[in-house]
Amino acid sequence: MRRRIEASQAQGASRQRRKLLLPGAFALYEKHESKKDPEHAHRHKIEEEIAAAAAVGGGGYAFHEKHERKEAREEAEEAHGKKHHHLF
Repeated sequence: MRRRIEASQAQGASRQRRKLLLPGAFALYEKHESKKDPEHAHRHKIEEEIAAAAAVGGGGYAFHEKHERKEAREEAEEAHGKKHHHLF
């Protein structure tokens, strides 16, 4: 059962990474289009900036979620007695 949970978490993490790559790739594409299509360069630059902001926001959210999962895992281990805090 535990393996199944770990495997689903790993699949979820890889799905999350793919979602993070899309806005960055789109930003690069729009940067290329702004150079290739000077007539609509301003529109492409705006779309590039929006996609770059989405990529940065997505990265921050992924970092936050990873931190939350780590804290939850550590609390669960501590509650089950797997971690021993030696004070002296």
